[in-house]
Amino acid sequence: MSKTTSPEGSIYHFGLKPDNPFTKRVDGAYLEIIELERAGVFKKEPLAKLSEQEDALLQESQKRTIKYLSEKITNMELTPEQRVKALNHLRNLPPVRYIEPLSGDKASTDGYWRPKLNIVAVTINPKKNDMLNTAITQAHELSHASADSETRVYWSDTHMIRGTEIPVFDKVVSVGGIETVGNKNTKAAGIENGLAIMDSVEIYNKCLTDIYPEEHKRRIQKKRAFTTRIGWDTDFGKIPDEDFLPFIQSRKIGLPKMGLAFDFTYSSVPAFRYQFIKELCKTIGYSHTPPSERATVTTQDFIALGRKILDRDRYIRDHSGLRAVVDTYGGKDAKLLFEVDDGEKNLKQAMKIVKEKERELGIIPSKSSLHSGRAGTLL
Repeated sequence: MSKTTSPEGSIYHFGLKPDNPFTKRVDGAYLEIIELERAGVFKKEPLAKLSEQEDALLQESQKRTIKYLSEKITNMELTPEQRVKALNHLRNLPPVRYIEPLSGDKASTDGYWRPKLNIVAVTINPKKNDMLNTAITQAHELSHASADSETRVYWSDTHMIRGTEIPVFDKVVSVGGIETVGNKNTKAAGIENGLAIMDSVEIYNKCLTDIYPEEHKRRIQKKRAFTTRIGWDTDFGKIPDEDFLPFIQSRKIGLPKMGLAFDFTYSSVPAFRYQFIKELCKTIGYSHTPPSERATVTTQDFIALGRKILDRDRYIRDHSGLRAVVDTYGGKDAKLLFEVDDGEKNLKQAMKIVKEKERELGIIPSKSSLHSGRAGTLL
């Protein structure tokens, strides 16, 4: 295995024979391929047309998000060298690309971060989202991008040209934050995504509401109608406005079977992942608090401690956060928690595992946990 550090993060190469004459040229060749891929993405995903005001507000949102992330990194329990590295990485993030809506199987994507290509992009789609939701998406993707990352390139030396073995790509796996790679597949993607959602919820409340006051006000109005008319709930309790509002998107939808029509909707999968990660943090924080101190520690303190343990792993990638999950849940349950992806895969079962752990530890369910109209079908 060889390692290279580049603007794209750490690049690890597997499967190269030391005596292969092309081994020393692999890094340069791979980075050339990355540049070609990046140029191809830029060509396929044209920039959106923004008004001067829209651009100015998104730039201000981006500036505040970077400041929030910088303060978070500064206050983390890192060595001076680790902190300098993390802050330098944050300062050198590429500018966010505001692009036209994607097509094909990516049409539902509001934004993305691609660690392999070092691209952060947010789609501008007025028919789907208001600009506040766009700013929330930007915060989410910048949270991902601010964490450390690595790309694993698996090679095969079986391609022969004129009697010489030429390295051939087998598979490329890029991971970021607390994510890891097992059997060439990504693990803990759902935990990483949940931690980025926690950041974006906090950024919404601390940094964005005064930039988009009208959009924020509409969310407050719509939340009351949404919860009053439908009144769904979960065993984890109800959620305060500051946790609920970021998941309300402003777009026109209809519910003909219920005789209702709204100009907003509730983004349930990210919301459930937020609930999952918040309760996961609580159990980790509780299990890592000395028994003699637990009676004097609040629920929010447990959540904050668990989040701190997981977040630290995102920025130094020493697997300490993943070990904390194993220590709390044991190997079998931790394995399933690591298999939660950034969609709905294993989310239902993972939430049940967390709920059972809370019962086992004797933790009273947090009153600030999430609830949703679809909880009855998910839990």
